[in-house]
Amino acid sequence: MGTSLVRMVAPVSDMRRMTIRSIDPDPRVRQITAGARALGLPDIGEPAIADVIFIEADLTDDDLRKLHALLVDPLLQIGTWNVPTSRGVEVGYLPGVTDTTANAVSTAAATLGIGLDHAASGRRIEFADDVDEETVVTVVDRLLVNPIIERWAEGTIEPARPDGESGAVEAVEGGAVSLSLSRTPLARRSRRAGEASTTDAGAATCTAQNTCPRCTK
Repeated sequence: MGTSLVRMVAPVSDMRRMTIRSIDPDPRVRQITAGARALGLPDIGEPAIADVIFIEADLTDDDLRKLHALLVDPLLQIGTWNVPTSRGVEVGYLPGVTDTTANAVSTAAATLGIGLDHAASGRRIEFADDVDEETVVTVVDRLLVNPIIERWAEGTIEPARPDGESGAVEAVEGGAVSLSLSRTPLARRSRRAGEASTTDAGAATCTAQNTCPRCTK
């Protein structure tokens, strides 16, 4: 008689991400390029920067339309539920750090009658293909990330969760994404320095305040 094997898998929930870009030139780009020049780095051109909102919930098409209207100002911004595929890095909070932007999104969504299981925020920075890898890493480490409260990854980042798990975001048909819970480290390279317990992101001191686009925006 054969022996059957049962494979235990983590539950799967719906996770979507909204990538929001400014229509007009984003002032944070000037801050990044000025910081790179101050560090004596090779020319990095003009990186593209976007804000990212991760939302985990069982959403209808109508919910998605309402959330798009909530998150994106059509006069100033362009937003998409599609997962970016261009070259870039993404920055997010370490697990346990208070994400005030995500909390505001959850509260606003509730006023629309949309209950979110989880929300998180982050930033995406895209570099031209001719910017070498070492320069990109230096820009990220020195100018973009506060290691006390943040982490980063090449490509797309996995949003932090309150329980310390990370959600692996994968593109599916129609721009929707699915979330598979995992306790394993990121497969792709990420930079992570320091651990944070329950910490308010606004109370942490950035080590690069004079040139940090996040602190000076």
